[in-house]
Amino acid sequence: MSRVSLLLLVSVGASACTFAPGNAGFATLTDAQLSAAHDPGEARDLGEDGLLTNEGYAVKLSALTLTVGALHLDELQGASDVNFDPANPPEGYGLCHGDHCHADTGELVSYAEIIAELAGEGAELVPVVSLAVNDTLDLLAGEDRALTEMSPSADLPMVDILQARLEVSALHLRGVATPWDEPEAGALDLVIDLPLSAPLTAALDLSINRDIDPLLSLSLDLIIDGTLLDDLDLEALATDDVWSVADADRTTPGVDVLLDNLSKQTPSAEIQTQR
Repeated sequence: MSRVSLLLLVSVGASACTFAPGNAGFATLTDAQLSAAHDPGEARDLGEDGLLTNEGYAVKLSALTLTVGALHLDELQGASDVNFDPANPPEGYGLCHGDHCHADTGELVSYAEIIAELAGEGAELVPVVSLAVNDTLDLLAGEDRALTEMSPSADLPMVDILQARLEVSALHLRGVATPWDEPEAGALDLVIDLPLSAPLTAALDLSINRDIDPLLSLSLDLIIDGTLLDDLDLEALATDDVWSVADADRTTPGVDVLLDNLSKQTPSAEIQTQR
């Protein structure tokens, strides 16, 4: 069975043990909680759902939602021996922090995805358990969801779990932006209905074996902060005083920046035992 540590050095050996149908498992996920909210952060917070971007726009939000699918807890299967050290990332990757590395292509890639890439052909991240969310989360109001529907079972096999992966299928935003230092310049309407097919991931380092407490609880916290609209010159992007985004084509001006900003909104995940 593979053993994984994400503290300083990751070593992945043979593929993990599989979970046979009907097996009672080595641990049980007794409860799971998803929290999601918008929090601009102290330096960006203008109060009452307002935020300040790094391009100097004061943005008043009237709606901010994410449509999400399932939350998966993933293991790595089909891996040969590979070492991954975040302090010395492989070619093609730079700064590693917050359970992700910056790729030379500009993307933010999770440690688990890099491990799977280094493991070579046949290695893949697959869900050990999937928890149904399948809803639209209101980030301005804040959401706290108990996740009770688990597939194939709340009973978990002997396995190493590397990451939590939340499917995101759409971002919706409504707001009004004005230049912070020139409020008399006039307001711009923001209308974003952006379909997505990129998950938000959080690293986990959990080996389920005979030595752990068999009762586990999961929490995933997602904060969308004040950097979501950073590096966007909204006046240049607007047409007739409206910046409207309705597709995820990176050739649409501003969409690539918005997608990159969203990819950096890294959730945090924790699995606790009762021991």
